[in-house]
Amino acid sequence: MARSKIAITSLEKFNTSGAITADAVELSDGNYLDLAGVNSNKLLIVFHGSTASMTATFKAGVFSDSGIGDLVVTVGATAIVAVVVETSRFKDSDGYILIDCAGATADGTIEAVELPN
Repeated sequence: MARSKIAITSLEKFNTSGAITADAVELSDGNYLDLAGVNSNKLLIVFHGSTASMTATFKAGVFSDSGIGDLVVTVGATAIVAVVVETSRFKDSDGYILIDCAGATADGTIEAVELPN
């Protein structure tokens, strides 16, 4: 099976709003962000926990800050956790950021927002 794509909402300038899409956490194959067309190097990722806690692992990419390694974020049951990630650490050679989630039930969600420069 293939990873599930997470929609990225773009906020192109400060003091604007945008509708954010909540995508389901994919436990078996993982999720990904496609950075094609993303101009910012920072993304706000928001996890909405499910009935059980989970961990989300952002896989290290291949660019300048990838040597820092993976980032593991813990999301408690029914918690909302936000993290800002830089593409230079997590972007792979395909232009994706890969996210693997474990421990949750199927009702957890992920949201992604491209922050303005």
